[in-house]
Amino acid sequence: MNNRKQPTQARSRQRVQKIISATRELATTAEISNITTSSIAKAAGVPVGSVYQYFEDKNDVLLAVAEQLVNEQDQKLQELYAEISSHAHWRHIVKAVQQAFIRINSEDILYQRLSRALSWTKEWDQMNSRSTNKMVEFFANYGLLTERGFSPAEARNIVRVIVTLTSSLSRAAHELPTKEEADRLLEEMPKMTIAYLATILGD
Repeated sequence: MNNRKQPTQARSRQRVQKIISATRELATTAEISNITTSSIAKAAGVPVGSVYQYFEDKNDVLLAVAEQLVNEQDQKLQELYAEISSHAHWRHIVKAVQQAFIRINSEDILYQRLSRALSWTKEWDQMNSRSTNKMVEFFANYGLLTERGFSPAEARNIVRVIVTLTSSLSRAAHELPTKEEADRLLEEMPKMTIAYLATILGD
């Protein structure tokens, strides 16, 4: 994925975006295993050669879709945090952001399909690691952590625990045999996070 040819001209960038958008639509409406580079090209209205001009194979296109989707999800969480962090109690912030994360990962069919299709690739792991690091850096700027005297490094460590807990439990919930078990685990997640933060921030 990192070696993908990057289009330099506006027309080429538009064509790449058409390929990504068409693949995104296909992956939303059909099982990924049934998607081929030919079906991607047909949906995008471009020759098959155009797909291979910018992507190594179908998985490479799917990774581009996944990267776009993960960036959008990160943006949604950042916007929610920005909306409530200036006036809400930290306990409410934790609940709101974690519940939003759960909704994104549990209800987004496209994300679930991409996760199943790409989880074996190192690129998927790297993409999620970048997302985690970005979220850690973003949430570590929470003013209350600075007010309580935590250094930037300490704030990042605290936030990394929370981000790791959130993503790990969300993945674990998807692997449970019943929806009831998954829902129970996800309901407990904010409580665990709040209990951890209470030892640091108090009430």
